[in-house]
Amino acid sequence: MTTQRLNASKKQQLSLLLPSKGRFLDLILTLLFTRTVTSSQFSVKFVICANYSGFQIALLRALFSSRALVIDERKEPAGSMIGAYNLAFEYAKKAQSTWVALWADDLFPASKDWLTALTHEISAPGFKFGIFSSDEGGHKSKYGWNIFAGY
Repeated sequence: MTTQRLNASKKQQLSLLLPSKGRFLDLILTLLFTRTVTSSQFSVKFVICANYSGFQIALLRALFSSRALVIDERKEPAGSMIGAYNLAFEYAKKAQSTWVALWADDLFPASKDWLTALTHEISAPGFKFGIFSSDEGGHKSKYGWNIFAGY
């Protein structure tokens, strides 16, 4: 997959940067239950940096190709979780994402309409950075991410 495919629509894009190590089932559930459909102005894509087996990477790509770019971390110099976030960030930057958000493989938004409110906020003139909740205790059905624009 290429970064062009990540932002093929040329809409303003929110990229959800998601490293995943050793929690394949959590990642699958997060991808299944996190709604990424929003207004026609915006698109939302996961940029996943994962260290899973070749079969698991292929399965992720097959199941979620329309909603995610899956990077095989084993073939890239990521190493740590911070390195995985940085690698996902580089892919989002190459795809010219408008915003990037730090996500986690066990994070579910608190409501189904989370994107409606979020896109209204992040598309406001002058938006650069938002902490929508702290990361401490932010997993398991609670918000726990930061969003950046103008990076």
